[in-house]
Amino acid sequence: MSQRAALATAEAKTGPNSIATLPSLYQLINNAVVGREETNALARRALAIAEAQGAPAIARLPLEISVRETASADIWKNGAYARAVTPLLSMPVYANDPKSRATILLLIAESTRSRSRRAVLLQQVVDVTGLAANDPMRVGALIRLASLQQQAGDTAMARTTFDQSGLSASQCAILDAPPRLVSAGGVFPNEAMAWGFEGLTKTQFDVGADGKVINQRAVLSYPRSCSRKLAFKRWPGRGIRRRIAPMAASAAAACRRTCGSGCRGKMASGSRAFRDIRS
Repeated sequence: MSQRAALATAEAKTGPNSIATLPSLYQLINNAVVGREETNALARRALAIAEAQGAPAIARLPLEISVRETASADIWKNGAYARAVTPLLSMPVYANDPKSRATILLLIAESTRSRSRRAVLLQQVVDVTGLAANDPMRVGALIRLASLQQQAGDTAMARTTFDQSGLSASQCAILDAPPRLVSAGGVFPNEAMAWGFEGLTKTQFDVGADGKVINQRAVLSYPRSCSRKLAFKRWPGRGIRRRIAPMAASAAAACRRTCGSGCRGKMASGSRAFRDIRS
């Protein structure tokens, strides 16, 4: 049954404003095929139902955030996300709920480009009153904060901060946010440019504790020769943002993470362009 059909069934059985419609509404809100305007309308409807049914703050928050994320097509611009979400911190329903407040602060921190501002926000998450010492939001904030301190060259403080998370060095590779691509380099293969065709390569690689790509290998490529060259010429210039645990060198290998990615070389008129695709 499709998501729209499931919503129609729930509406027919219990009414359009029933709490039974929320699962289907939530699935549609997070469906990438649904347009921004419709997503916003669905999110507003779901939020109204959740409020009317007395849903707890942490259950309402994802819907509230979806409303604000889809209210404008410019949410991707620098600072736009923070401006849209920050007002939630002054709303009593979220401000008085430790988990909700920590979640909002963490989301704002993730969208902030300034490292100094991000560090302030992360520390606010750590200091949220009523948040358990092992709460995932607090642990996530500590890992991110330790990573920033490590990048700033303060290894001693980074180690102290990481120790507060309660995680071991070997856990950093399997917990918290996955690695995120932050830069890419490389050139389009001259052979492919000369022959006038495009290619597709699916690659697999490891991310070292320092965020650098290592052990890259092609899993699938077409055409075989040039597509592999396309992928491998790109990886040396790539940077991956990940949470780095300040650990001894002997434990660094435990912090590697294996990832997969797709890379499609696509020629543009008068230029050489690349387009990433998720595997």
